[in-house]
Amino acid sequence: MVLGAGASISEMEALSHEGEAPPTDASFLRVSEICCPQQYTVVKDSFEAVWGGFEPCPMKWQRMEQLFASTYLRYLRSDTRTKEGRLVRDLLDGLVILLRDTLTATTDLGKPSQHIQLLAEIASHSPSSLAVLSFNYDVLADRALRYG
Repeated sequence: MVLGAGASISEMEALSHEGEAPPTDASFLRVSEICCPQQYTVVKDSFEAVWGGFEPCPMKWQRMEQLFASTYLRYLRSDTRTKEGRLVRDLLDGLVILLRDTLTATTDLGKPSQHIQLLAEIASHSPSSLAVLSFNYDVLADRALRYG
């Protein structure tokens, strides 16, 4: 089973009416600033230390996937024994924590929807031969498979 970028969209739409939908790539930083303000500030400070404020395009205008990709590429080119390398590593570590905390704060299945029940049903028929490949960063599909 391959789950693409829209695999959890129906669940997110259902949750959005309850105000608990996981953020999208474009809204991630705005949502994380609200639900995880302390970790958001840590990441913002690290971002500014690494990119010197990046004035033409501050962190709040970044998309999460682009911010992760840019930071990871810079990390690969950095020497972690230098100050710059340590700053980039701190930013990358902070982004991972922010991603975890934001998804934890915004993903609550409560009662499973039909979407979640369908994934759980699929998983229950042949768990030993089922392989799942997901391109989502949210945890809705993971929870659906665990629910079954």
